[in-house]
Amino acid sequence: MFYNVRLQGKPNMHAHFEMCHTIEFCCVMITYCYKTTCVWCVGNVKSPLELSEEEWNHAFRTNLTGTWLVSKYVCKRMRDAQRKGSIINIASIAGLNRGQLPGGAAYSSSKAGVNMLTRVMALELGAHKIRVNSISPGLFKSEITEKLMEKNWLNNVAMKTVPLRKFGTSDPALTSLARYLIHDSSEYVSGNNFVVDAGATLPGVPIYSSL
Repeated sequence: MFYNVRLQGKPNMHAHFEMCHTIEFCCVMITYCYKTTCVWCVGNVKSPLELSEEEWNHAFRTNLTGTWLVSKYVCKRMRDAQRKGSIINIASIAGLNRGQLPGGAAYSSSKAGVNMLTRVMALELGAHKIRVNSISPGLFKSEITEKLMEKNWLNNVAMKTVPLRKFGTSDPALTSLARYLIHDSSEYVSGNNFVVDAGATLPGVPIYSSL
């Protein structure tokens, strides 16, 4: 069962989960929306010198605070039910020390925060048999990136810099990992960040540097 929760403003987050008597797993996937621009987990791309305080706060409120609030209330339900659970936070390769998103000061910082939040929650919620992991996706073929994927230069970049020489699709690349983290076969796995990017960030430089 899926729930669409609006995170803008100051919603009564707890009310969204009152309908759920038992929650055994949760995949926290945040959509970043700013003014008229709405992109899955992507914030404004601006220099740290040009980024406004409003844009900075919005990125953190959505990507980090939103992830924490959803996880918080879901985990409360898991704890009260006294049953094991699994939390999957969606981070980003932009939040890794080997990744770089030019102009992504707010976005990258907020996603790095998601990774740290994941580790701390895993440490503190293990006593309640709640596992917490995060996934850092790379660039995937989707409706959002459809036009980008049609560019010949992007295919050239993939062939030269991405170890697996391709860009995948979220299904099955991400969904298969999510199913594993939800399943009991991963009951000994917690506090990890799983990078799913075909090895693109291994060189430690952004793909844009190859243009």
